[in-house]
Amino acid sequence: MREKQTYVVTISRQLGSGGAYLGQRIAEVLGIKYVDRDILLKAAEEMEDKESFWVNFAANCSCNWPYVPPSYTMIAEDRLHDKFRAMMQKAANDNDIVIVGRCAGFILSKHPRIINIFIYADKDWRIKRVQELYELTDKEARKAVNQNDSERANYHYLHTGEKWRDATQYDLCIDTSKVGLDKAEEIIINYIKTCLDV
Repeated sequence: MREKQTYVVTISRQLGSGGAYLGQRIAEVLGIKYVDRDILLKAAEEMEDKESFWVNFAANCSCNWPYVPPSYTMIAEDRLHDKFRAMMQKAANDNDIVIVGRCAGFILSKHPRIINIFIYADKDWRIKRVQELYELTDKEARKAVNQNDSERANYHYLHTGEKWRDATQYDLCIDTSKVGLDKAEEIIINYIKTCLDV
């Protein structure tokens, strides 16, 4: 009997909505691999067309716990987009995995077992969370949220031709300011188990 095809969960999110946190939690709860921008950036720096690269990359596709929030600033890595694409495709073909950001839902749209999730929240709720996570003033957090929203929308449009916040691109959209992170985690896990029979 043929083994089940791997599955992939992609998460696109607004800064401060808890998307990266939820991605790590889901990977931990389901016992699957995890990839985000920081992991991709580190791997891209080490990539030198060597066979051992893919083995090392797969081994490093995991999150650290307890949760450490990723940088809240966008990094201009358009030049690495093709490398990111190759790494995400390889990781998704070989592993059950959660991938946060980097237009993963679009890049992996042909994967037969994919769930695309968008995490968003009320702006004031996000600003307060960013303040606490990164120890910023209200003014600094507000600027970070506004700037990040704009940069993510531009990045997404540049690489997909689609509007980042268009709900039709996603299978599930959750407002974490309404349900909270714990309930959002429960909803996502149940949705994955229901849709993918995992």
